[in-house]
Amino acid sequence: QKMATKRRKDKKKKKKKKKNKGKKGADAAEEITVADADMGPLGAHKESRWMVLGVSAANCAKCVRAEGVYRDLVGSAAWRAMGIPLLRLDAFEEAHRAAAVRYGLQPGPTGLPALFLFKDGALHAHYKGVHSVDAILTFVEKQQASSPFYGKPLTSLSEVDDFLNGKLVDPLVSTTYVVGVFREDDLDEDEFAEFQEAAQDAKKDFDKYYAVVSDDALVARMIAAGYVDRAPALIMQRGRDAELSFLKTDDDAEFGGGHGAGSVGRRVDRALWEALPRALSVNFDQLSMADNSDEQTVTGWIKRNAVHVLTQLTTANWNLYTDIGLPMLMLFLNLKGGPEVGMTGGLRNQNMLQELYYVAAEHRGRILVVYADGLRYSDQMKVLGLDDGFPGLPSMAWNLKDKRKIPFPDFYAFNRETMGQFVADFLRGSINDAAGAEDAARKQLRRAHPISSKYTPDREDAREIEHVKGVTEHFDEEPEASAHVVSVSADGFQDVVYEDGKDVLVMFHEKHCEPCTNLTPYYRKMAERFAEEGIDSVVIARFDLTDEAPPADLPETLGNVFDKLPALVLFSAYDKGFPMYYSGVGKVADMMRWVQTSAQQKFELPDLFWLSPGDRQEYKNQVTDREVMRAKKEEEDEAARLAEEERQAKWRKEREEKEEL
Repeated sequence: QKMATKRRKDKKKKKKKKKNKGKKGADAAEEITVADADMGPLGAHKESRWMVLGVSAANCAKCVRAEGVYRDLVGSAAWRAMGIPLLRLDAFEEAHRAAAVRYGLQPGPTGLPALFLFKDGALHAHYKGVHSVDAILTFVEKQQASSPFYGKPLTSLSEVDDFLNGKLVDPLVSTTYVVGVFREDDLDEDEFAEFQEAAQDAKKDFDKYYAVVSDDALVARMIAAGYVDRAPALIMQRGRDAELSFLKTDDDAEFGGGHGAGSVGRRVDRALWEALPRALSVNFDQLSMADNSDEQTVTGWIKRNAVHVLTQLTTANWNLYTDIGLPMLMLFLNLKGGPEVGMTGGLRNQNMLQELYYVAAEHRGRILVVYADGLRYSDQMKVLGLDDGFPGLPSMAWNLKDKRKIPFPDFYAFNRETMGQFVADFLRGSINDAAGAEDAARKQLRRAHPISSKYTPDREDAREIEHVKGVTEHFDEEPEASAHVVSVSADGFQDVVYEDGKDVLVMFHEKHCEPCTNLTPYYRKMAERFAEEGIDSVVIARFDLTDEAPPADLPETLGNVFDKLPALVLFSAYDKGFPMYYSGVGKVADMMRWVQTSAQQKFELPDLFWLSPGDRQEYKNQVTDREVMRAKKEEEDEAARLAEEERQAKWRKEREEKEEL
């Protein structure tokens, strides 16, 4: 163990030396100060110790939802006590465009809305967490703290439990809490220095919080209670992602029982499972024995074990999983009924997940295994070479950095034997594409003892939507009606959509999407009307997502606009990186009026612009006829009124005469 520890320390020193080489120059190049000329109104606040810059855009749906959060944030007592200004920057405004580009927002990796924290006039941190009042406050407080650790050293077992369970820090869905357990004599050793450096590196992360135990008596109690087996050591509690019931009843006390994705460490003692259900621990001697060199460091071990062996992939934990860099096996299900109670392809989700769990546990540390909502992540399914949407579920494929498409054969059953064979073939390098995966699967089915067919799904064929003119129309039916709608694909997307000087409206649709077929007749009519008016600065186009994924380089400001089809997106004439999406009524007049308002190439529309010239004249004739009829009716009504008044006057006169007699 001493030799292994020495080797790990030597590796760490080499990595640290390599990391620090040229660091001064890199930091200087990346610093962005508020005093820069292109930062505009931010310069007025350059003397502030701290300030937060919120970047959003009027055409970003997530930005609109975040506005209420920002109002509540600046109105909270905690924020007012901090005295920090919250400045706003609209990335869609021409005057602010240069600043937005500085932060990579046209298009870029950050997405919108974005929050940036400045300290002493320089960019300090980019907040990437949930946009809620408590989450933002917690992050800012963390940055203002002088120590990389949370508060003072923990002094009792109850404090350790509360910290690991997120009771001392406002908990977030994917937050990871880490406690370093050191005796007083360990505080001068390399292990504590490494832990302190890891905590400092994670200070700008929204989803990791570190604390330390340095009291010898408390360390002894933690060892006796089964938190750790020796000191120095680490103990961490992972994020509270959606847990599966069969994982909660797992009675395997060892780390290898499927409760972590790393190769070294252990779960806390069985007696602590109820209080710390997701807690893992490792001592520093064990770190040097990890299979992966990255896992031999504090940061690497925490990063690897912050993920579950099997969990649901969501927007909250997507970055956590993709940053690890391991091959990711993704199972797509219909989760409307829930991950366990629900059904997909005639099979219970729980049965398939339980079978996949055994495969994931067997290969932990070498791959990541997740399941996802196939309806929400239909675009990702296309990217991975799968048939998207409800008819294609359940389905599974590898998500790889090299973009290879290796889907799970659709004629295979979903059990631990078939899925385990699929993983083994991939790790051996015997399958590299869809054809190779199918060949390998057919060989397994032709064996003397064929591979198991347990849990074979009964996938539904996509329901064909009847073509009813004016009600549900397909672009491929009656192509002459789509003469003014430009059909674009991923290959030709740049040429059509990104043409300078053209405002391009693109309808993203699918053949089996009923709302898409309902909008098609109105979309065709709108394209026809623009053509009839001779407005050639506007291009009306469509992109069929049935068999093709949207272009990978679309601006991230679009967010999850493709989750619900049809999606109408306008790419402006000169700002292609800041598209706008239409969320109004699917009628010709409303859509044309929105395009006119949003387009950068301005144009005029005539009265009754939603009608063709022929229909417009007919409409005017109808209006004239109605006016004549209305005038005639008014005359008749007036004559009837006068007659009634005359009758009433005659009746009153007769009554008065009778009274006189």
